[in-house]
Amino acid sequence: MPLSCGPAGPAARMPGGNVTDSFLVCYTSSVMKTLALASLVGLLLLVFERPAAAYLDPGSGSMLLQVLLGGFAAVGVALRLYWGRISELFSRKQQDHDTR
Repeated sequence: MPLSCGPAGPAARMPGGNVTDSFLVCYTSSVMKTLALASLVGLLLLVFERPAAAYLDPGSGSMLLQVLLGGFAAVGVALRLYWGRISELFSRKQQDHDTR
């Protein structure tokens, strides 16, 4: 029986199934289809490439370097801002036990 992503999807037919299960199945399915299509298009572009008569001047290389350095700086700032949240995800949580 094929899965449908509508309101009467897999959650309606599965005992104990809920809307979250249905959403995850449908979301995963659509993501996989999108990735497969993007991979196919990328592969076709690589297979049927044509030579280009293009010239890259030194200014283009300088601009590319600036973009890369700006990207690294942005990642560094984002890590610095959210370091507490990131480290919280990987730290063990201490549980309080009452022994009274």
